[in-house]
Amino acid sequence: MKVISRFLASAFVLALLAGTTFAQGERIYEVNKTSSAPTIDGIKTSESEWGDAAAATADWVRIRGQGDDDTNNRFQAVYDDSGLYILHEVDYDQWQPDRGFGSIDFGYENINFYFDPNTDGETNDQLGADDTGIDGYQIAFNQPEGNSVYSEDDPDLGIYQEAHVNALFGNQGAHEGFFGLQINQTMSNEEEFGYLEMYIPWEDFNASDPDFFDPEFDDIGLFHPFAPADGDEWFFNVSRIESSGNLPAWSQDPSSNFFASRPHGVLAFSEGGGGGAACDINGDGECT
Repeated sequence: MKVISRFLASAFVLALLAGTTFAQGERIYEVNKTSSAPTIDGIKTSESEWGDAAAATADWVRIRGQGDDDTNNRFQAVYDDSGLYILHEVDYDQWQPDRGFGSIDFGYENINFYFDPNTDGETNDQLGADDTGIDGYQIAFNQPEGNSVYSEDDPDLGIYQEAHVNALFGNQGAHEGFFGLQINQTMSNEEEFGYLEMYIPWEDFNASDPDFFDPEFDDIGLFHPFAPADGDEWFFNVSRIESSGNLPAWSQDPSSNFFASRPHGVLAFSEGGGGGAACDINGDGECT
């Protein structure tokens, strides 16, 4: 699978992630470890399938001063020793037919995920366009009406992937792509919903490999091809671009112009598991 190395036409989809110091208002989602991994099939197999996950985290905002999101975007996540599992749901009835481009089309419905393992311990206050402590993985893909999937064997989805190191875009970390990525999603106009399941193996978070980069001179903050330890925290955001022009995001200052703006939220990994309420569900920077 080839990785698209640059995409300059849409500034608001740049992936920028960094940080360990959590500012007021950052959202934190506790990712529980599971011993019963969800099936990535784009449907809710049972009510217990995501039962180990903390409660869905909703209350998204629309950036660029568009106000609160009214489509009930929400996500849940769990992990195991092999990888990260994410469920996203939304109450939405404006899905568009697949345009058949075969590659990412930022002109209609798409979802964007941003991850930063932050193994270099950079801060989360990279607010300026000229800040260089900005690293992160971005995965973006279209969400056409109906059922669509993505895997190495069935690439039926426009997709965009990059690994940014001290820059706004490009594959400076020599990222080879998310080879084990699995996506299955179902979008319905009639039933007014979107349901997405995604799996990413830890081994795919392999950008800035120290076997190829000198840690003494190069930034290797993205290299984390193994499961997080209990208590580890990654910077994270998820956002959507709607064909209507609305731009909802999970953890974002509503006055921001771009999804890339600092700070992003936090995935806090916990071996405790067992589901329950999401940590910091009101976005005040506190776990209650």
